[in-house]
Amino acid sequence: MVGRGADAALTRRGADAAWTLVVHADSPRRVSSVRMAPVFSPLWFGVGAAVGAVAGPVVRAAIFRYAVPYDEPWRTNCPTCDTPLVRGNWRLLRSALPPSGRCRNCRQRIGPPIGVVELVGAAVVGVLAAVVGPHPVTLAFAWAALIGVALGFVDVAVHRLPDPLIITGLVGAVPLLAIAVIAGAPPKHLLTAAIGGLATGAIFFVMAFLPRGMGLGDAKLAVLTGLCAGWFGGWAALYAWVFGIVLAGPAALLLIITRRARRRDSLPIGPFMLLGALAAILLFA
Repeated sequence: MVGRGADAALTRRGADAAWTLVVHADSPRRVSSVRMAPVFSPLWFGVGAAVGAVAGPVVRAAIFRYAVPYDEPWRTNCPTCDTPLVRGNWRLLRSALPPSGRCRNCRQRIGPPIGVVELVGAAVVGVLAAVVGPHPVTLAFAWAALIGVALGFVDVAVHRLPDPLIITGLVGAVPLLAIAVIAGAPPKHLLTAAIGGLATGAIFFVMAFLPRGMGLGDAKLAVLTGLCAGWFGGWAALYAWVFGIVLAGPAALLLIITRRARRRDSLPIGPFMLLGALAAILLFA
Protein backbone atom coordinates (compact mmCIF):
# COMPACT_ATOMS: atom_id res chain seq x y z
CA MET A 1 0.00 0.00 0.00
CA VAL A 2 1.26 3.49 -0.83
CA GLY A 3 0.64 6.06 1.87
CA ARG A 4 -0.11 9.73 1.50
CA GLY A 5 2.58 12.10 0.42
CA ALA A 6 4.40 9.56 -1.71
CA ASP A 7 5.03 9.21 -5.41
CA ALA A 8 4.57 5.79 -6.96
CA ALA A 9 5.96 4.74 -10.28
CA LEU A 10 5.25 1.48 -12.04
CA THR A 11 8.28 0.67 -14.15
CA ARG A 12 10.01 -2.27 -15.72
CA ARG A 13 13.56 -3.50 -15.28
CA GLY A 14 14.64 -2.97 -18.85
CA ALA A 15 11.82 -3.97 -21.15
CA ASP A 16 11.93 -7.67 -20.55
CA ALA A 17 11.24 -8.27 -16.87
CA ALA A 18 8.26 -8.19 -14.57
CA TRP A 19 6.75 -4.91 -13.52
CA THR A 20 8.48 -3.19 -10.59
CA LEU A 21 6.75 -0.85 -8.18
CA VAL A 22 9.03 1.95 -6.95
CA VAL A 23 7.79 4.16 -4.13
CA HIS A 24 9.52 7.46 -3.29
CA ALA A 25 8.49 9.37 -0.19
CA ASP A 26 8.02 13.12 -0.42
CA SER A 27 9.39 13.64 3.07
CA PRO A 28 13.08 14.70 3.07
CA ARG A 29 13.57 12.71 6.28
CA ARG A 30 12.80 9.36 4.66
CA VAL A 31 13.33 8.16 1.11
CA SER A 32 12.31 4.58 0.50
CA SER A 33 12.12 2.19 -2.39
CA VAL A 34 9.87 -0.84 -2.53
CA ARG A 35 10.38 -3.38 -5.31
CA MET A 36 8.11 -6.25 -6.14
CA ALA A 37 9.81 -9.47 -7.27
CA PRO A 38 9.06 -10.80 -10.74
CA VAL A 39 5.72 -12.58 -10.81
CA PHE A 40 5.18 -16.09 -12.15
CA SER A 41 2.10 -15.74 -14.33
CA PRO A 42 -0.14 -18.85 -14.47
CA LEU A 43 -1.93 -17.36 -17.47
CA TRP A 44 1.22 -17.01 -19.54
CA PHE A 45 2.44 -20.38 -18.33
CA GLY A 46 -0.71 -21.87 -19.82
CA VAL A 47 -0.22 -20.00 -23.09
CA GLY A 48 3.42 -21.04 -23.34
CA ALA A 49 2.65 -24.63 -22.39
CA ALA A 50 0.00 -24.81 -25.09
CA VAL A 51 2.47 -23.50 -27.69
CA GLY A 52 5.12 -25.99 -26.58
CA ALA A 53 2.71 -28.91 -26.69
CA VAL A 54 1.29 -27.97 -30.10
CA ALA A 55 4.81 -27.66 -31.51
CA GLY A 56 5.66 -31.13 -30.20
CA PRO A 57 4.89 -33.04 -33.44
CA VAL A 58 7.20 -30.71 -35.42
CA VAL A 59 9.93 -31.13 -32.80
CA ARG A 60 9.46 -34.88 -33.11
CA ALA A 61 10.02 -34.62 -36.85
CA ALA A 62 13.32 -32.82 -36.23
CA ILE A 63 14.40 -35.45 -33.70
CA PHE A 64 13.56 -38.25 -36.14
CA ARG A 65 15.44 -36.65 -39.02
CA TYR A 66 18.64 -35.82 -37.16
CA ALA A 67 18.95 -38.61 -34.58
CA VAL A 68 21.26 -40.71 -36.74
CA PRO A 69 24.90 -41.77 -36.25
CA TYR A 70 27.70 -39.69 -37.76
CA ASP A 71 28.28 -42.07 -40.66
CA GLU A 72 24.66 -42.03 -41.84
CA PRO A 73 22.77 -39.37 -43.85
CA TRP A 74 19.84 -37.44 -42.43
CA ARG A 75 16.72 -39.55 -42.77
CA THR A 76 13.24 -38.86 -44.08
CA ASN A 77 11.74 -42.38 -44.29
CA CYS A 78 10.79 -44.93 -41.68
CA PRO A 79 13.78 -47.26 -41.14
CA THR A 80 11.44 -50.29 -40.99
CA CYS A 81 8.86 -49.87 -43.75
CA ASP A 82 10.52 -47.05 -45.76
CA THR A 83 7.40 -44.89 -45.59
CA PRO A 84 8.19 -41.16 -46.15
CA LEU A 85 7.63 -39.41 -42.83
CA VAL A 86 9.36 -36.01 -42.87
CA ARG A 87 10.72 -33.51 -45.37
CA GLY A 88 14.23 -32.20 -45.67
CA ASN A 89 15.82 -28.77 -45.28
CA TRP A 90 13.46 -25.91 -44.37
CA ARG A 91 10.47 -28.01 -45.36
CA LEU A 92 11.04 -29.90 -42.12
CA LEU A 93 9.15 -27.09 -40.38
CA ARG A 94 6.07 -28.27 -42.28
CA SER A 95 6.51 -31.86 -41.13
CA ALA A 96 4.94 -33.46 -38.08
CA LEU A 97 5.02 -36.85 -36.43
CA PRO A 98 2.31 -38.23 -34.11
CA PRO A 99 2.80 -37.90 -30.34
CA SER A 100 2.68 -41.70 -30.11
CA GLY A 101 6.29 -41.89 -31.30
CA ARG A 102 5.41 -44.61 -33.78
CA CYS A 103 5.29 -44.86 -37.56
CA ARG A 104 1.84 -44.24 -39.01
CA ASN A 105 2.21 -47.23 -41.33
CA CYS A 106 4.06 -50.05 -39.56
CA ARG A 107 3.56 -48.81 -35.96
CA GLN A 108 7.23 -49.32 -35.12
CA ARG A 109 8.88 -46.98 -32.61
CA ILE A 110 10.54 -44.05 -34.43
CA GLY A 111 11.18 -41.61 -31.61
CA PRO A 112 10.80 -40.83 -27.89
CA PRO A 113 7.91 -42.44 -25.97
CA ILE A 114 4.38 -41.16 -26.24
CA GLY A 115 3.87 -37.60 -25.01
CA VAL A 116 7.41 -37.08 -23.68
CA VAL A 117 8.49 -34.51 -26.29
CA GLU A 118 5.22 -32.63 -25.96
CA LEU A 119 5.47 -32.60 -22.16
CA VAL A 120 9.05 -31.30 -22.16
CA GLY A 121 8.23 -28.63 -24.76
CA ALA A 122 5.18 -27.52 -22.79
CA ALA A 123 7.13 -27.30 -19.53
CA VAL A 124 10.08 -25.35 -20.95
CA VAL A 125 8.15 -22.86 -23.07
CA GLY A 126 5.51 -22.51 -20.35
CA VAL A 127 8.04 -21.60 -17.66
CA LEU A 128 9.81 -19.12 -19.93
CA ALA A 129 6.54 -17.42 -20.89
CA ALA A 130 5.41 -17.29 -17.26
CA VAL A 131 8.61 -15.61 -16.05
CA VAL A 132 9.51 -13.36 -18.99
CA GLY A 133 5.91 -12.40 -19.74
CA PRO A 134 4.14 -10.94 -22.80
CA HIS A 135 7.16 -9.41 -24.50
CA PRO A 136 8.55 -10.02 -28.01
CA VAL A 137 11.72 -11.47 -26.50
CA THR A 138 9.61 -14.38 -25.28
CA LEU A 139 9.17 -15.42 -28.92
CA ALA A 140 12.95 -15.66 -29.32
CA PHE A 141 13.27 -17.74 -26.17
CA ALA A 142 10.40 -20.00 -27.20
CA TRP A 143 11.97 -20.59 -30.62
CA ALA A 144 15.37 -21.36 -29.10
CA ALA A 145 13.74 -23.55 -26.44
CA LEU A 146 11.93 -25.75 -28.97
CA ILE A 147 15.10 -26.12 -31.02
CA GLY A 148 16.86 -26.93 -27.75
CA VAL A 149 14.36 -29.68 -26.94
CA ALA A 150 15.10 -31.32 -30.28
CA LEU A 151 18.86 -30.93 -29.77
CA GLY A 152 18.66 -32.42 -26.30
CA PHE A 153 16.84 -35.55 -27.45
CA VAL A 154 19.17 -35.99 -30.42
CA ASP A 155 22.28 -35.60 -28.26
CA VAL A 156 21.03 -38.18 -25.75
CA ALA A 157 20.17 -40.62 -28.55
CA VAL A 158 23.28 -40.42 -30.76
CA HIS A 159 25.73 -38.06 -28.99
CA ARG A 160 25.72 -35.37 -31.66
CA LEU A 161 24.41 -31.82 -32.05
CA PRO A 162 23.48 -31.36 -35.72
CA ASP A 163 24.57 -28.12 -37.38
CA PRO A 164 21.25 -27.63 -39.22
CA LEU A 165 19.34 -27.50 -35.91
CA ILE A 166 21.80 -25.09 -34.27
CA ILE A 167 21.80 -22.84 -37.33
CA THR A 168 17.99 -22.90 -37.39
CA GLY A 169 17.97 -21.84 -33.75
CA LEU A 170 20.31 -18.91 -34.41
CA VAL A 171 18.60 -17.82 -37.62
CA GLY A 172 15.31 -17.62 -35.75
CA ALA A 173 16.51 -16.22 -32.42
CA VAL A 174 18.69 -13.35 -33.66
CA PRO A 175 15.98 -11.58 -35.71
CA LEU A 176 13.43 -12.08 -32.92
CA LEU A 177 15.80 -10.51 -30.40
CA ALA A 178 16.30 -7.60 -32.81
CA ILE A 179 12.52 -7.23 -33.09
CA ALA A 180 12.33 -7.09 -29.30
CA VAL A 181 14.72 -4.12 -29.36
CA ILE A 182 12.65 -2.43 -32.06
CA ALA A 183 9.60 -3.00 -29.86
CA GLY A 184 11.20 -1.06 -27.01
CA ALA A 185 13.75 -3.21 -25.22
CA PRO A 186 17.06 -1.41 -24.45
CA PRO A 187 19.61 -2.00 -27.26
CA LYS A 188 22.20 -2.98 -24.67
CA HIS A 189 20.38 -6.29 -24.25
CA LEU A 190 21.06 -7.20 -27.87
CA LEU A 191 24.69 -6.18 -27.45
CA THR A 192 25.20 -8.30 -24.34
CA ALA A 193 23.39 -11.19 -26.05
CA ALA A 194 25.79 -11.05 -29.00
CA ILE A 195 28.82 -10.79 -26.70
CA GLY A 196 27.52 -13.63 -24.55
CA GLY A 197 27.03 -15.90 -27.54
CA LEU A 198 30.42 -15.17 -29.07
CA ALA A 199 32.29 -15.34 -25.76
CA THR A 200 30.83 -18.65 -24.58
CA GLY A 201 31.20 -20.10 -28.06
CA ALA A 202 34.88 -19.10 -28.06
CA ILE A 203 35.44 -20.64 -24.63
CA PHE A 204 33.88 -23.95 -25.66
CA PHE A 205 35.77 -23.87 -28.95
CA VAL A 206 39.06 -23.69 -27.05
CA MET A 207 37.89 -26.45 -24.70
CA ALA A 208 37.11 -28.65 -27.71
CA PHE A 209 40.82 -28.92 -28.44
CA LEU A 210 41.80 -29.93 -24.90
CA PRO A 211 42.38 -33.62 -24.08
CA ARG A 212 38.95 -35.19 -23.50
CA GLY A 213 37.41 -31.76 -23.92
CA MET A 214 34.11 -30.65 -25.38
CA GLY A 215 32.96 -31.48 -28.88
CA LEU A 216 32.70 -28.90 -31.65
CA GLY A 217 28.94 -29.37 -31.53
CA ASP A 218 28.98 -28.23 -27.91
CA ALA A 219 30.93 -25.12 -28.94
CA LYS A 220 28.34 -24.28 -31.58
CA LEU A 221 25.48 -24.87 -29.14
CA ALA A 222 27.24 -22.56 -26.67
CA VAL A 223 26.74 -19.70 -29.13
CA LEU A 224 22.97 -20.25 -29.00
CA THR A 225 22.74 -20.69 -25.23
CA GLY A 226 25.09 -17.76 -24.59
CA LEU A 227 23.05 -15.59 -26.94
CA CYS A 228 19.81 -16.25 -25.09
CA ALA A 229 21.22 -16.06 -21.56
CA GLY A 230 23.36 -13.06 -22.51
CA TRP A 231 20.22 -11.05 -23.19
CA PHE A 232 20.08 -10.54 -19.42
CA GLY A 233 23.75 -9.56 -19.17
CA GLY A 234 27.22 -11.01 -19.01
CA TRP A 235 26.67 -12.58 -15.61
CA ALA A 236 23.68 -14.50 -16.95
CA ALA A 237 25.79 -15.93 -19.79
CA LEU A 238 28.50 -16.88 -17.29
CA TYR A 239 25.99 -18.52 -14.96
CA ALA A 240 24.52 -20.48 -17.88
CA TRP A 241 27.98 -21.92 -18.56
CA VAL A 242 28.64 -22.68 -14.88
CA PHE A 243 25.21 -24.24 -14.34
CA GLY A 244 25.72 -26.52 -17.33
CA ILE A 245 29.04 -27.79 -16.02
CA VAL A 246 27.70 -28.19 -12.48
CA LEU A 247 24.68 -30.18 -13.67
CA ALA A 248 26.78 -32.47 -15.86
CA GLY A 249 29.07 -33.55 -13.00
CA PRO A 250 26.50 -35.24 -10.72
CA ALA A 251 24.77 -36.79 -13.73
CA ALA A 252 28.02 -38.40 -14.89
CA LEU A 253 28.72 -39.65 -11.37
CA LEU A 254 25.24 -41.14 -11.10
CA LEU A 255 25.65 -42.97 -14.41
CA ILE A 256 28.96 -44.41 -13.25
CA ILE A 257 27.56 -45.49 -9.88
CA THR A 258 24.58 -47.19 -11.52
CA ARG A 259 26.96 -48.80 -14.05
CA ARG A 260 25.16 -47.27 -17.00
CA ALA A 261 28.41 -45.67 -18.09
CA ARG A 262 32.14 -46.11 -17.56
CA ARG A 263 34.66 -43.46 -16.61
CA ARG A 264 36.02 -43.26 -20.14
CA ASP A 265 32.62 -43.08 -21.82
CA SER A 266 31.58 -39.79 -23.39
CA LEU A 267 28.62 -37.99 -21.87
CA PRO A 268 26.21 -35.87 -23.93
CA ILE A 269 26.82 -32.36 -22.63
CA GLY A 270 24.18 -30.63 -24.76
CA PRO A 271 21.18 -31.29 -22.47
CA PHE A 272 23.06 -29.91 -19.47
CA MET A 273 24.12 -26.80 -21.38
CA LEU A 274 20.50 -26.24 -22.31
CA LEU A 275 19.30 -26.76 -18.74
CA GLY A 276 22.02 -24.40 -17.51
CA ALA A 277 20.90 -21.69 -19.92
CA LEU A 278 17.28 -22.17 -18.85
CA ALA A 279 18.24 -21.90 -15.17
CA ALA A 280 20.25 -18.73 -15.81
CA ILE A 281 17.41 -17.11 -17.74
CA LEU A 282 14.92 -17.92 -14.97
CA LEU A 283 17.35 -16.57 -12.37
CA PHE A 284 18.08 -13.26 -14.10
CA ALA A 285 14.74 -12.59 -15.82
